[in-house]
Amino acid sequence: MKTWAEISYQLGRNDLPWALDWAICEKQLTDLNEIAQGIEDAWTGPDGPMNYLRKIDWAHYFSMVGFLHNTVRTSAPTEPITVYRGSTRSRRFRWSWTEDREQAEWFTTRLTNAGIEAHLWTAEIPAGKAMARFDAARSEAEWVFDPVGTRVRLATQT
Repeated sequence: MKTWAEISYQLGRNDLPWALDWAICEKQLTDLNEIAQGIEDAWTGPDGPMNYLRKIDWAHYFSMVGFLHNTVRTSAPTEPITVYRGSTRSRRFRWSWTEDREQAEWFTTRLTNAGIEAHLWTAEIPAGKAMARFDAARSEAEWVFDPVGTRVRLATQT
């Protein structure tokens, strides 16, 4: 068995999701705290982590460790959380959201400036549905949850 540091040493950020998947499937990574570290790195490192692994795989790995706040396995929030996402219509059901509306507006503007039709979306994460909150690696106050079955709507102008 190995540590996540040993497995991920000298890998590029876009290789981290595949390394995590390989390490868990091959039972090279079995300690839940090490898996939690791997999840945080593999989720926050690459742009668009869902482009690298299937939803079912991410869901399985997050469920293995329980709710994560950064790399710490802890209790999931017991109250609903209002979150935002700047994205295209087709990507509004991706799993990366933020509680920071300004950050989501920044993503919306970045896409719009690149000539991509983007919108600001909002949703409420039901109690117990959040998988993680990552705020250490980037300043995005990122929440991870599967919004399928949740009301995702266009955010009103402020």
